[in-house]
Amino acid sequence: MTEIVIDTGAKPVQDTSNLIDIGPFFDRFGAAKMAVLMSTDPVVQAILRDVQVRKWIDLSRQDVADSLTYITTKVPALTPEIVANVIHLPVEESENMALKKLYFS
Repeated sequence: MTEIVIDTGAKPVQDTSNLIDIGPFFDRFGAAKMAVLMSTDPVVQAILRDVQVRKWIDLSRQDVADSLTYITTKVPALTPEIVANVIHLPVEESENMALKKLYFS
């Protein structure tokens, strides 16, 4: 039996609503961004290196929340309120435009 497959060119839709580009992720830290980036704590530095080698951050991942919670214990400028906003505010179109263009278009 012959099977006929028609390629309509439609690509599957990927949910990117919790994905954020690296720069906008750090921008969400506001005034605390520089304090976080300048931290000399070795675990904070390891977290930052881990973030910077990724293509994007998935804000729904528990390890992201856990990492940010750890950073609040070492960098007082990064408050729990800032972390809640980083994780829970909806990702705007401009905050994941690069990853959608490069990986999902």
